[in-house]
Amino acid sequence: DQYLVDNIPIVVTSFIKKDCRIRMESFTSKNKKEEIVHNKIYVENLESTAKNISIFVSIRPYNPEGISITNSIKYKKENNLNYFLVNSNLGMVLMEKPNRVYCSNLAGSDAFFKIRTDQISTSSKCNAGLTTAIAQYKTRLNSSEGFELEVRALNSPKKSSPTLVKEIHTGDYLKIRSDCIKGWNKKINQGFKIKIPYQKLENAFYSNKSYLLLFYDVDSIKPGPFTYHQQWFRDMAFMVTALDKLGYTKEAKNVLKHCPKHQKKDGYFYSQQGEWDAPGEVIWSCIEHYKYSNDHTFLKSIYPYLK
Repeated sequence: DQYLVDNIPIVVTSFIKKDCRIRMESFTSKNKKEEIVHNKIYVENLESTAKNISIFVSIRPYNPEGISITNSIKYKKENNLNYFLVNSNLGMVLMEKPNRVYCSNLAGSDAFFKIRTDQISTSSKCNAGLTTAIAQYKTRLNSSEGFELEVRALNSPKKSSPTLVKEIHTGDYLKIRSDCIKGWNKKINQGFKIKIPYQKLENAFYSNKSYLLLFYDVDSIKPGPFTYHQQWFRDMAFMVTALDKLGYTKEAKNVLKHCPKHQKKDGYFYSQQGEWDAPGEVIWSCIEHYKYSNDHTFLKSIYPYLK
């Protein structure tokens, strides 16, 4: 089962495996400097008797689009802070100390094959870019008892430093989550709103509204927050117009006013190689924005780039 909390980008995934209920909650927060990904994992014993449980957190050389090269992984433990470095960048911060870690590479086989052993390896390198790692948490749960842990990571790679690790580690999960919900609810309650008897359809509307805002990067809007996070005018045209129709004309304007920086001397708007339809999409988007905003100042400023 998978759903969103309050129709905002806090994703909950839950399933039952071997008489255990596993619930994972993931979202991104933003402090003064960094965007931080939070992943809370909760495991509950559904059996009538106590049982030993092992939970594994893994680092693997993949993302939703394919292979993500990992030439090196190193586990570090400093000043009660536990974390992994991936390609010398800060990879994952473990909010609780694991019982065991194992790092491996192509020659040593995937770290997955070491989950039933007690072997420990705190670093690994691989010229093929296929290093992997696991962090193991052991616990014994009585019937209906639960165990939870949290891991955090940066939304984009950055060189590690003691200050950065401490910054990511700081902050109570529930307080960060509450602030995230308040911020998102404030944003999606702006603009166009609906109230209809069919609750699932209403939820779908607000979920899509929040994801559209998630794609908004102030000076651009992209089709994906992580993968496919690229500027394409053909995608921008539909999404900017959706912002306008939902009442987010300020956000739409911010995107459109940055289009000229992608324009070449011959007037062609360039975002990606082979996107020959971009000029028409920029012109159409700007005119549609004017229709919804009636912003004469914007039209006057953008027109020299469109004529």
